[in-house]
Amino acid sequence: MSYSFLRGAEERHESAHTAALIPAAAPVEDPARERARLAYSRGQTAFAAGRNDAALAFFIEAYGIIPNAIVLVAIGSTLENLGRKDEALEKYREYLQADPTGPQSASAQAGIDRIATTPGSGAATVGPKVDPPPTPYASPGLPSWAPWAIAGGGLAVVGVAAYFLTRPKKRPKVTAVMANRRRRRRR
Repeated sequence: MSYSFLRGAEERHESAHTAALIPAAAPVEDPARERARLAYSRGQTAFAAGRNDAALAFFIEAYGIIPNAIVLVAIGSTLENLGRKDEALEKYREYLQADPTGPQSASAQAGIDRIATTPGSGAATVGPKVDPPPTPYASPGLPSWAPWAIAGGGLAVVGVAAYFLTRPKKRPKVTAVMANRRRRRRR
């Protein structure tokens, strides 16, 4: 009698078992995307430090690598801080054309409104300091606290194991009362 249905089940079981033992390959990150993230991150750092010229250069570099519409809002904010209102207005409008209902559409519209209400909104006027640009390259995956929790749990396990493996074996001291009990049991 042939048990071919069992053979198929065993093969499925073995393949599932070996698949569980082999770790899944980490997703390969696009080098261009990483370069764009790095440039954008440097731009945010420069923007926060008030180095608007450097921030603008980094944002333009990031947009040149990967044209992400959110970077246009960052470029607009930086241009606005530099007093280049006409160019900032152009970038805000460019963002709204690219992504009218996007996550930064309110910021872009606020920038347009700010520039429009500023008296003499030419290149000579410098408006109020604009909020930092958004972060468009948020990486999905574990929350920021997860690696610390995993490391803390691992450290706790190692500490408990070290305690139990290195503590000396203590034998109870034989007191007179215990010796008498032992003698009585033997009788």
